[in-house]
Amino acid sequence: MNGQLSEHPLGELIREISEARLSGALRLAHERLKGVVYFDAGAVVAALTNLRAYRLVEILRRAGAAEPGRLDGVVPEGASDEEAGAALVRAGVLDANGLARWRERQSAEALRALLRWEEGQWSFDPRVRLAGAPGGRVNVAQLLVENARLLGPVAAARRMADADDVLSPAQPAAAAPGEEVQLHPTEAFVLS
Repeated sequence: MNGQLSEHPLGELIREISEARLSGALRLAHERLKGVVYFDAGAVVAALTNLRAYRLVEILRRAGAAEPGRLDGVVPEGASDEEAGAALVRAGVLDANGLARWRERQSAEALRALLRWEEGQWSFDPRVRLAGAPGGRVNVAQLLVENARLLGPVAAARRMADADDVLSPAQPAAAAPGEEVQLHPTEAFVLS
């Protein structure tokens, strides 16, 4: 399956893949930018992008999780995120649980950035699986709500072009177990 993000935005693709409980990789491309979202039985297990700001070491550096000099001394230049994680655990900078939490944060930040893409191509391949450890449980429902808040009136109108469409909350109205969604008061009122 493949298509254009302008016709099928990432948020909608995530919901469709999740509802169908599919496993595989959803690859995204826009000019030189690339991203991938990995699914296991409909759950997002990792999101990655080739943007340097969303590499594991850069996430740790921005958060002040370790001294920059120590990160540079432990992680070789050009190391993949998998190699960087292994090096950080070996050096004692992170333990396995800490690495899993940082990978979860990395996936959430990458997914937040990918959700903003309005143009580009997507393709889904159910044969592809995540190599290495998953990024942890990403609160996708909250990220989708945050992304919907950023949707401009023109984009929203384009997504709801059919006046005969009936809108209703997804079943169940709440997020999946472990995924709390923080609604603004007006959003909660409309939902009620």
